[in-house]
Amino acid sequence: MFRYSWEGKTYLEMAKKFKYDPGYIKDVGLQLWRSLSQILDEKVTKNNLYGVVKRTGQEQNAEGVTKR
Repeated sequence: MFRYSWEGKTYLEMAKKFKYDPGYIKDVGLQLWRSLSQILDEKVTKNNLYGVVKRTGQEQNAEGVTKR
């Protein structure tokens, strides 16, 4: 779900690929976005996933939390 959303795939495309009902895929996605929203303390959706993850990574780098 995360990977295909990151790649810009639709729920319908994911459902066809994995042979699941589109409604089920959407429900699973909504659960994922809720969990990520709680973890990151910012609303996460399929459409803003990339921006939220990128911004969170940049903030952590700026704070010195993430070390290479």
